[in-house]
Amino acid sequence: MAGLSAPGLGSGLDVNNLVTQLVAAERSPVEQRISRTQTGIDSKLSALGVMRGVLSTLQSSVGALRTENQVLARRAVSSDPTILRATASTTAPVGSYSVEVLSLATTYKLVSEPYAGGSGSLVGTGELTFAQNGEEFVVAATDGMTLAQLRDAINTAPDNRGVRTSIVQADDGARMVFTAASSGSAQAINVQVTPPNGTLKKLEYDPGQGQGQTPPMTVLSAAADAQVKIEGFSVSAAGNTVSAAIEGVTLDLVTSKPGTTVTVTVSPDVASVKEKIAKFVNDYNNAAGTMASQRSFDGGTRKAGPLLGDSTLLGVESRMRRDITGVIQPLPGSPSTLSEIGIGFGVDGRLVVNDGRLSAALQSDAVGVAKVLAGNGGIAKRLYDTIEGAIGLGGQVVGRTDSLQAQRRDLQKQRESLEVRMQLVEASYRRQFGALDAMLTDMQSTGRYLAGALK
Repeated sequence: MAGLSAPGLGSGLDVNNLVTQLVAAERSPVEQRISRTQTGIDSKLSALGVMRGVLSTLQSSVGALRTENQVLARRAVSSDPTILRATASTTAPVGSYSVEVLSLATTYKLVSEPYAGGSGSLVGTGELTFAQNGEEFVVAATDGMTLAQLRDAINTAPDNRGVRTSIVQADDGARMVFTAASSGSAQAINVQVTPPNGTLKKLEYDPGQGQGQTPPMTVLSAAADAQVKIEGFSVSAAGNTVSAAIEGVTLDLVTSKPGTTVTVTVSPDVASVKEKIAKFVNDYNNAAGTMASQRSFDGGTRKAGPLLGDSTLLGVESRMRRDITGVIQPLPGSPSTLSEIGIGFGVDGRLVVNDGRLSAALQSDAVGVAKVLAGNGGIAKRLYDTIEGAIGLGGQVVGRTDSLQAQRRDLQKQRESLEVRMQLVEASYRRQFGALDAMLTDMQSTGRYLAGALK
């Protein structure tokens, strides 16, 4: 108090300045503590967010290796992709196959005689019965219906599963076109008209009726199956995709070229698996490096990482390293650890890949590699589950984040309580200094009076 002086009021006391300084002095220690705590929490929350990000990326790359089918990928190569392309699943046997594409599957298509009045032409009345692939559906042509309205009625008929109808505007008039929704010989379309009133007769196509008579509609494209020869044996397919002839192999027919043999070669997709493993190793090193920096301590600068000593981070790190170095129950004569297939820790503590060793393992024992990564207790499977336990619903990192968020909310409440308390403290000081100011003013007034009276 001795050094505080604020003349200007009647008593010589600067009450506002005194109250402000006293309130600030009382507020400062609590406010600083709250700010330091909040800064620490914010730093930890930010670090945990970064940790979740790198672990999520790692989980994605590990997820691409956690099933045996993903590791046992197959690659199918066509010697002439202009004739056919090929893909293979994991069930495809390794080998080569000769394929000859004799003809492609075609889609059945009928076209009517022209309607000179265009799509607004009246079609007459009656019923059209469509027969296709052993199924039938009926569409009624009502009085005053136009060609366009009939088209819409056919396309929206509830039982119509295979006929697509359109109108082509030609120079000689509008023509109705019926197209099978799928290719193949079974998709041929028959159309019966009963009774054939008006121009509805133009839409009939039933070669089985009226011997010697030409049906009004014309076949633009016949229904036909694709015809191929595989290893010299005939194979037909309703579409231009053949998927049942060679186990695990799908052939996409591009064009027919009788007399030309295409070789389809199926082999382990070593390049694809190596690419997935390389991404996993890179993402693991990134995640491990990020977490190491978050728990680091620089003795020279005395600067600590935001998660130094954090049990959540240390627990996740420990489990991840245990997963990487773990041993599985192998097949007889097959590898049981990552290091045996060419993936191990270098002198700097980072995962490294021995490309030659990994390639050899994938070529000679792909099933064994798949067991190490994705079999029962496989490394990729275990690591994926560890990461899920950290960042998944209810995971350790999520729980730690929620706890810090709760602490942050509590700090906000402390700030609000401090503000209310400081308002009360300020009001108390003002009352006290107000009374002191009034008392000093009275004393000064009395002193001046006495001094004048004694002269």
